[in-house]
Amino acid sequence: SRLQSLSRDEADSLHAVGQIMEKMGNWKEALCYYSREFVGRDIDAIETARVHNAIGNILLEKADRVGDAVCNHRMAVQIQTQHGKSEALAKYRTDLVRALKVKGE
Repeated sequence: SRLQSLSRDEADSLHAVGQIMEKMGNWKEALCYYSREFVGRDIDAIETARVHNAIGNILLEKADRVGDAVCNHRMAVQIQTQHGKSEALAKYRTDLVRALKVKGE
């Protein structure tokens, strides 16, 4: 079957549920919701950067998948950079540096 794009509202809803799951400590469920959201987003959208960053944080903090976390944080920084400097870009860069330190780079 083919992947189908989601409406902005559908993708935003998946992100919101992911955040709730994360706050409840259900990081595996959160990762599932963020992954579903990611598939439905435009690859270069600001929201996609947010998803990469959220996934990167979970992979780093909960799943002990440092290499994958670094990749997601790099994508978040790269996408957000295309949209100009912002508070989000500063946060994504901070999260990337933290992940790189854990990785030993």
